[in-house]
Amino acid sequence: MSKSEKKIQETFLNLLASKPIESISVSMLCNALNMERQTFYYHYQSLYDLIYSIFYEMKLEIDNNSSFKENIFKLQTFLENNRVFCISIINTFAESILTEFINSYYYRVLKTINYEYKNSKDFIIFFTKGATEITLDLFKTESFNYKNFSLNLNSIFNNFSNFIKTYCK
Repeated sequence: MSKSEKKIQETFLNLLASKPIESISVSMLCNALNMERQTFYYHYQSLYDLIYSIFYEMKLEIDNNSSFKENIFKLQTFLENNRVFCISIINTFAESILTEFINSYYYRVLKTINYEYKNSKDFIIFFTKGATEITLDLFKTESFNYKNFSLNLNSIFNNFSNFIKTYCK
C-alpha cells in the first residue's frame, strides 16, 4: 500500500468516526487531505472501492489461525476493534462488503479445519451463509456480547454438525 493510499484510508476512517457514511463524499475526503480529486481516483474508483480496499487490507491480518475457535475469536476481535467502522457501514450501500468479508472469512475457516463434511461445498456454503447472517444480526444489536460470540458460533457449528450426522444419513 502506498503512502497516499494509507493516508486516504486513515482520513476516511477518521471522517467516518464523526459523520455518517452517506454524508462523506470524495470531495469532502479530498478537502480533508488537501488533495486533488484526481489523486483519489488514481488510487480508487469510488468510495465503495476504498471501503473494499480497507477490508481487503484487514482480511490479510486475520487469515492465519488453525483452530475453529481461534479463528472465530480472531473475527470477534476484529469486529470489536473495528466496531465503529463496521457499524457505520451496516444498513448502507457498503453493507455488502462487510457481509462478503465475514462470509469469505467463515468459508476459509471451514476449509482449514478437519471435520466430516469438509469436502461438501453445499455444507460449507450453507453454514457460512448462516453464520454470516447470525454474526451480522448479533453485531447489529446493542447488547452484542463479545465474550459469548465465539462460544455461540462454536456451539452452533457443533450442533449443526451433530444434526447432519443424526438426521441426514
